[in-house]
Amino acid sequence: MSNTQALDAIVQSDLEWSGSINRSTAQGEKFALLIAMLSDNVLLRPAIEKTEPDESYNLDVQNHYRRNPLSAEQVDWEKMNQANFAFHNNVSDGRLWCVLNPQPLAMFDDDKRLDAEIIANCSHVTQQRYKAASDNTIEVDETILYDVLESIHA
Repeated sequence: MSNTQALDAIVQSDLEWSGSINRSTAQGEKFALLIAMLSDNVLLRPAIEKTEPDESYNLDVQNHYRRNPLSAEQVDWEKMNQANFAFHNNVSDGRLWCVLNPQPLAMFDDDKRLDAEIIANCSHVTQQRYKAASDNTIEVDETILYDVLESIHA
């Protein structure tokens, strides 16, 4: 028996790899039976070997498209005004302009910053959690250490 025949036999005997479970989702009792028949021991399930790609395969694909800037600059605001004018004249022209001149992804390039509008649109629980997280921040002042040591020494 060759490797491919052995692999085919393993795949056909496994409920999940053969597609038996997927086909039985519309049949309640059969689906429940097949789920119950699955083994809890993951080591008994067939696994696919991880292989490294060939050396000849080039993973560095060159992308000649423009990338969206991470933050807005003054030039981006001017481009947005031109996009607005292009959309006003013709929707196709506006779409083409936006593809050729991608708009920035955010106002600021800071992944820790959330604007007040975003927080206001969150659920009440999220707003309270965000407020509690911001209240628990400790301000560090390295100059106080000298004052504390002076008060202890005196």
